[in-house]
Amino acid sequence: LSVKKVNKHFGKFQALKELLELLSRSWMFWIIAVTVYIYSGLPLIIISHYIGDYETGLFRAALLMAASLELIFGSFNALLLPIFAKIHKNSSSKLWSVQFNLLKIYIIVGLLIGIFGFISAKYITLFFLGPEFDGAIKIFEILVWGRVIVFIGQIYAIGIIVIRLDKEFMWASILGALISVIINIAVIPIYGGIGAAWVIVITELLIHFSFFLIEYKHVNSTQKVLF
Repeated sequence: LSVKKVNKHFGKFQALKELLELLSRSWMFWIIAVTVYIYSGLPLIIISHYIGDYETGLFRAALLMAASLELIFGSFNALLLPIFAKIHKNSSSKLWSVQFNLLKIYIIVGLLIGIFGFISAKYITLFFLGPEFDGAIKIFEILVWGRVIVFIGQIYAIGIIVIRLDKEFMWASILGALISVIINIAVIPIYGGIGAAWVIVITELLIHFSFFLIEYKHVNSTQKVLF
C-alpha cells in the first residue's frame, strides 16, 4: 500500500530514483549502527572476560535502566529532524542559529533530568531490581550522564544528517568506537563496570562534540557564523 501511494505521488521512475539514492546513503548508517554496538555493547564482553558474569549482569542492568531515559529524551528529539530539514532548505546558517538557541534549552532540560536520574538511581534500582543489584547503582549514576550527553548532542547529530555530511558522521562514529575499545581494554580489568561506564560517557562526549565541530566547520566554510 505504501509503495502504491509513493508511486502515485511521485511516479514510478521518481520513486525508484529516490529509493536508489536512499540505498546509496544507507550503507554508512549500517556501519554507524555497528559502531554504536561496539562502544555500548562490547564492554559487556570485556567485563565478562576479565571480571565475571556477576559484574556483567550488574553492568547490563545499569545500561538498560539508563537507556530507559530515552523514553523521555526521544520525545524531544523525534521532532528535530523534520524541523531542521525545513529550516535547512532556507539556509545552513539559519539552521545553525536555531540549533545554538535550542542548545541552551537542551542543556537546562538535560541537566534537570540528569540530576533527577542521578539522585533517584538508588531508589529506582532497589525498587525494580532489589538489593541484589545494589552494585549497579554507581554504574547507573554514571551512565545517566552519558544519556544526557547524547540528548544534548542530538542537536548536532541530526544537524549533520540533514546537511548530508554522512561520511563525516560515519568517520566520527568509527573513531569514537576505536577509542572506546582501546580505553576499555585498559580500564575494565582495573576498574570493572564503573570504569566501563565512564568510558561510555567519555566516548559519547567525544563523538557528539565532533558532530558539533563538523557542522561548525561546514557552515563556517559556506557562510561566517557567530555564536
